[in-house]
Amino acid sequence: MSSIVEGQSSPDKISLAELSGHFSHKLRNSLAVIVTASDQLSESSRTSILPEDRDLLEAIIGASSKLNGTINRFLQLVDPPRIRLEEININELCRVEADRALENLNLSSINYITDFEEPTLDWEIDPNLIRTLLSNLITNALQNMSANDQLSISTKRNGHQSTITISNSGPGIKPEILRSIFLPFYSTRPGQLGLGLSIAARIASDHGGTILAENDQTGNVNFIVTLPTPAKGRGF
Repeated sequence: MSSIVEGQSSPDKISLAELSGHFSHKLRNSLAVIVTASDQLSESSRTSILPEDRDLLEAIIGASSKLNGTINRFLQLVDPPRIRLEEININELCRVEADRALENLNLSSINYITDFEEPTLDWEIDPNLIRTLLSNLITNALQNMSANDQLSISTKRNGHQSTITISNSGPGIKPEILRSIFLPFYSTRPGQLGLGLSIAARIASDHGGTILAENDQTGNVNFIVTLPTPAKGRGF
């Protein structure tokens, strides 16, 4: 039997946007001091610093950069930018983000196919936000695949809606995990923040759309993004 769950943004998290933005601003100020001091110390002590101390400095700089990225991703969830619609070829966005994710994760052994119902599928979306959505979903799929598994991306138009389906073969998602995958900070991978799917669900919701996650009858895991077309000249 197939199992399915819909990704939804969290009203409780969204209501904390102002407080979260203020808190993140404070963190960034402190972080900037740490990074600047570390860079200056590293530069001024380039010839005299001990190797083990240089390793510590590089660890501080690296951790600070990672923390800054975490803050940025958190703000995407609680205080996303206003939707700015453009007519964009969704198929091309899918190709570009899939190629980028495969290259970043060095997964040349993965079988990757596309199934676009129309050669060109132009749709009114915010290209930057949909790039983030696609990147998060494709990366999530690839991280759960093994060599010779298959990644499939398909698109189609259905009246006033368009759908993007990202499928990967391999082990399905356990029902207890499937129910939680769109929750902020939920991750089954050690060291991962667990915001990627939450952000994707938020972006789809802000476009007036949805994301569904399912284990289908063939054993594939499918993420199905449905995006409506807005009235001409109207943003979200």
